Amino acid sequence: VRSHAVIPSLPRVVSELVANAIESGASRVRIWLDVAGLSVRVEDDGCGISRADLESVVGVHRATSKDTGAGYRGEALHAIARVAVLGVTSRTNGASRAYRKVLRGDSVVVPISPLPQSRTVGTTVVVSDMFFALPVRRRSIGASD
Repeated sequence: VRSHAVIPSLPRVVSELVANAIESGASRVRIWLDVAGLSVRVEDDGCGISRADLESVVGVHRATSKDTGAGYRGEALHAIARVAVLGVTSRTNGASRAYRKVLRGDSVVVPISPLPQSRTVGTTVVVSDMFFALPVRRRSIGASD
């Protein structure tokens, strides 16, 4: 997604998240998709996003699309968070814990927090409630309310 881009559809979100996963060095990417509910979950085994990058990049608008240095484009994540609830959970190699951050629009719903359970190295991105602030858009694509 280019700077100031708009996320027009669920397929575009999936495309961006899969591209991010591949660029992070993932050898395995899993996708769960709920078309009717306008939600998606993409899980990868890439290098992960550090706690510092979750804090400074995820959900923050940037002028460039390449921000984390780990394959995850902060601009893409920001654009998705503007139109949906975005949850990012990630663990990097050598980190003792995974961290999670959840955004909805421009608001942080769950600040950076360590997870009590362990996860493997990689990132899980969950996108839900797409177009929550655009009810006409939701209705036009047939999503349930």
